[in-house]
Amino acid sequence: MNSKSSGCGGIIAFVFLVAIAMWALAIALWVAGLAVALGGVGFAGVLIYRAWKDTGKGAVQDELDAEIVALGVESAADLDALLLEWDYAAVTQGIGSPLQEAFAQDPRMAERIREQIMAAAVRVRTAPNEPERLRSVLGAEELRVNVQALLRDGPG
Repeated sequence: MNSKSSGCGGIIAFVFLVAIAMWALAIALWVAGLAVALGGVGFAGVLIYRAWKDTGKGAVQDELDAEIVALGVESAADLDALLLEWDYAAVTQGIGSPLQEAFAQDPRMAERIREQIMAAAVRVRTAPNEPERLRSVLGAEELRVNVQALLRDGPG
């Protein structure tokens, strides 16, 4: 009897240990599943927050880009008006204005400045990106101010 009972007891002990191991594995898997689910929800929350935060920046950037484009359009229109004014001064050779002597001394001055105005207008209209557009607008505005001063006050 002793040999039979020790065999049954061993089998019962082995089955009991396997059952405990299975329960431990089930508990570990349940905890791991809960951790993955909570981690996923937390990561999704972080992604939603970043998207919400970046949406405001995107709207501001779009508004800034539109403003830069508007500056370029306005600058190009100002250069077109300046070109008309300069062409009138060149056709009349500045008669009765402070430019009369300058046109007489330098016959190529009218053509050089006309080319500068046209080149600035082309740069403003064809700038490939926002930084380049800003640089071209700044250059065009500087040229516009200088040419208007030249038309108003003459060289010097």
